[in-house]
Amino acid sequence: MTIRTKSEIVENLQKIFTETTDFLNNINEQQFVQAPEGKWSSGQQTLHLIRSVKPVAVLMQGDIAQVEAFGKLKREPWDYETLVKNYLNLLNTGAKAPKPFDPKEIRPEDKTALITKFTEVNNFLIQTLDQWDEDKLDQYCIPHPLLGNFSIREMMFFTIYHTGHHLKFMKEYASVVV
Repeated sequence: MTIRTKSEIVENLQKIFTETTDFLNNINEQQFVQAPEGKWSSGQQTLHLIRSVKPVAVLMQGDIAQVEAFGKLKREPWDYETLVKNYLNLLNTGAKAPKPFDPKEIRPEDKTALITKFTEVNNFLIQTLDQWDEDKLDQYCIPHPLLGNFSIREMMFFTIYHTGHHLKFMKEYASVVV
């Protein structure tokens, strides 16, 4: 997949967020909370995605001085494909989400509220991104908990991939008969 410009990023964010929301709306409450032993259910993955996206959107919306505090990239910017490759390489070493991004247990009755929150957070991210100029997306960095500083553009690439990565598992785990 080739994604580069801000408009391509927004288009792909909207597409993956809509696909994920549609999927979540079309599974039942039991499917929302089921997963193989030791894996996150669709509900837990939804909470993980909320916890991953919200701080990015809040930081991007805030005072630019907060973002400037993270400094500049100390490497060449990654394109979408390089970012995905580096993330998958890290996962293959056994890397896991840090504790603040770990989801708690989810109950079937949490489904509607979590889908609503997922939609709100994702809309907030897209609205916040809309306020950024194209050239600023590579100029400023924000931290990724496993891979170090990302440019804003790279963080958007990550959000696209990361959401799709978790959607793949949601689909797999929701289809298992428990």
